[in-house]
Amino acid sequence: METVETELEFERLSWHDCNIWRLEFMVGDPDEADLTSDLVIGIDFILEWLCGTQGKTKFRIAPATLVFHDVSDLRVAIDWGSSGCQVAIH
Repeated sequence: METVETELEFERLSWHDCNIWRLEFMVGDPDEADLTSDLVIGIDFILEWLCGTQGKTKFRIAPATLVFHDVSDLRVAIDWGSSGCQVAIH
Protein backbone atom coordinates (compact mmCIF):
# COMPACT_ATOMS: atom_id res chain seq x y z
CA MET A 1 0.00 0.00 0.00
CA GLU A 2 1.37 3.40 -0.97
CA THR A 3 0.95 6.46 1.21
CA VAL A 4 1.33 9.91 -0.29
CA GLU A 5 2.05 12.83 2.01
CA THR A 6 2.10 16.47 0.96
CA GLU A 7 3.97 19.51 2.19
CA LEU A 8 1.21 19.94 4.79
CA GLU A 9 2.54 16.91 6.71
CA PHE A 10 6.23 17.70 6.20
CA GLU A 11 6.86 19.36 9.57
CA ARG A 12 5.25 16.59 11.65
CA LEU A 13 7.32 13.82 10.05
CA SER A 14 10.71 12.98 11.55
CA TRP A 15 13.67 12.67 9.18
CA HIS A 16 16.19 11.91 11.95
CA ASP A 17 18.54 9.00 11.11
CA CYS A 18 16.88 8.19 7.75
CA ASN A 19 19.49 6.79 5.35
CA ILE A 20 19.67 8.52 1.97
CA TRP A 21 20.17 6.09 -0.91
CA ARG A 22 19.19 8.19 -3.91
CA LEU A 23 19.75 11.77 -4.99
CA GLU A 24 18.52 12.69 -8.46
CA PHE A 25 17.69 15.78 -10.46
CA MET A 26 14.94 15.40 -13.04
CA VAL A 27 15.31 18.23 -15.54
CA GLY A 28 12.31 19.59 -17.39
CA ASP A 29 11.99 19.81 -21.15
CA PRO A 30 14.85 22.02 -22.43
CA ASP A 31 12.73 23.09 -25.41
CA GLU A 32 10.34 24.78 -23.01
CA ALA A 33 11.63 27.83 -21.18
CA ASP A 34 11.46 25.92 -17.89
CA LEU A 35 14.76 26.28 -16.06
CA THR A 36 13.64 24.35 -12.98
CA SER A 37 13.89 20.70 -12.14
CA ASP A 38 12.61 18.22 -9.60
CA LEU A 39 14.87 17.10 -6.78
CA VAL A 40 14.24 13.44 -5.92
CA ILE A 41 15.59 11.97 -2.68
CA GLY A 42 15.19 8.29 -1.87
CA ILE A 43 15.38 7.38 1.81
CA ASP A 44 14.79 4.55 4.23
CA PHE A 45 12.04 6.19 6.29
CA ILE A 46 11.94 5.07 9.92
CA LEU A 47 8.39 4.04 10.78
CA GLU A 48 9.16 2.91 14.29
CA TRP A 49 12.11 2.76 16.68
CA LEU A 50 12.27 -0.62 18.44
CA CYS A 51 14.34 -0.12 21.58
CA GLY A 52 15.68 -3.48 22.65
CA THR A 53 17.64 -4.71 25.60
CA GLN A 54 21.29 -3.92 26.32
CA GLY A 55 21.13 -0.63 24.43
CA LYS A 56 20.47 -2.19 21.02
CA THR A 57 17.98 -0.38 18.80
CA LYS A 58 16.29 -1.69 15.70
CA PHE A 59 14.01 0.10 13.27
CA ARG A 60 10.96 -0.67 11.17
CA ILE A 61 11.70 1.09 7.91
CA ALA A 62 10.03 1.60 4.55
CA PRO A 63 11.46 2.95 1.33
CA ALA A 64 10.27 6.49 0.65
CA THR A 65 10.76 8.99 -2.14
CA LEU A 66 10.75 12.72 -1.48
CA VAL A 67 10.10 14.87 -4.54
CA PHE A 68 10.58 18.64 -4.51
CA HIS A 69 9.12 20.28 -7.61
CA ASP A 70 10.33 23.38 -9.46
CA VAL A 71 13.74 23.49 -7.77
CA SER A 72 16.10 26.26 -8.83
CA ASP A 73 19.20 27.89 -7.32
CA LEU A 74 19.81 24.83 -5.13
CA ARG A 75 22.71 24.78 -2.67
CA VAL A 76 23.72 21.54 -1.02
CA ALA A 77 26.28 21.28 1.79
CA ILE A 78 27.29 18.01 3.40
CA ASP A 79 29.43 18.29 6.50
CA TRP A 80 29.88 15.28 8.73
CA GLY A 81 32.49 17.08 10.77
CA SER A 82 35.44 15.25 12.25
CA SER A 83 34.06 11.94 13.47
CA GLY A 84 37.28 9.96 13.56
CA CYS A 85 35.99 7.79 10.69
CA GLN A 86 32.78 6.92 12.59
CA VAL A 87 30.58 8.37 9.86
CA ALA A 88 30.94 7.08 6.32
CA ILE A 89 29.01 6.66 3.11
CA HIS A 90 27.61 3.15 2.90
